[in-house]
Amino acid sequence: FFCSLRIPCRRRRRPWCVTMWYGATIFDPSLILAQMMCMQSVLYLAMGALVFTLRIFAWPYIIRVKHKHNDAGEHAGPPAACARALPMVLDPACTNATSAEGWLIIGAWVVTAVILAFALVPIIERAKKCLDFVATAYGIHFVVASIYAHKLPNTVAFYCTQIFCIVLSAVLGEWLCLSRELQEIPIAAPPSELLPLTSEPAGEAPAYGGRRSPFGGAAAKR
Repeated sequence: FFCSLRIPCRRRRRPWCVTMWYGATIFDPSLILAQMMCMQSVLYLAMGALVFTLRIFAWPYIIRVKHKHNDAGEHAGPPAACARALPMVLDPACTNATSAEGWLIIGAWVVTAVILAFALVPIIERAKKCLDFVATAYGIHFVVASIYAHKLPNTVAFYCTQIFCIVLSAVLGEWLCLSRELQEIPIAAPPSELLPLTSEPAGEAPAYGGRRSPFGGAAAKR
C-alpha cells in the first residue's frame, strides 16, 4: 500500500516497503551448524519417543505372538537385540520387512519423517534448503548406524526406508515452507516514512494532488 504513495528512496536504496522478508542469504557457519544440530535432535527425539511408545503398547502383544510361533517350531522375528530401545533406533538389522517388529520400526521411521518435515518450518524456514538439511540428517544417521553395527547396513529394507523418509520429509517440508513464504506479510511503514496528516475544514478541496487522500478524510501534505 505504501508503495503506491511513491515515497522517495533515500540514498538510492530500495523503498522500505519492497524489502525482502527474509533478507539476503548470508553464509553463517555457526547458524548452519546450529540448524544441523536441531534437525538431528528432532530426528532422534521423535524416533526415540515413538520407539518408547511402541515398547509400552505394542511389544507385549508381539512377544506373545512370537512365543506361539516358536512353540510351533517356526522362526519369527529379528535378532533378540532389537527388543531394546537403542538398537531399534540405531541397528540397521532391526529395520526389516520380515517381522512384525521390523514393520513397526519402519512405520516409526515414516512418522518421524513427517515430524521432521514440520520441524523444517521453524528451524530452516527456506524451502530451497529443506532437501540439504534432510539429507544431511539422514546421512549422519547412516554414519552413526554403521558405527553402531560395526559394518555397513546390508538390508534392503533399511535403504528403502531411509530413501523413502528422505523424499517424504523433503517434499512435505518444502511444501510447508513454501506455503509459509507465500503467506501475505503485513507491512507497517516506519514512522519516519509516514506522511504527516493535516486536518482541513470541510468543503475544501483535498491537497493530495487534486485527489482524495488515501488515508480517508484528512489530506496529506508534504
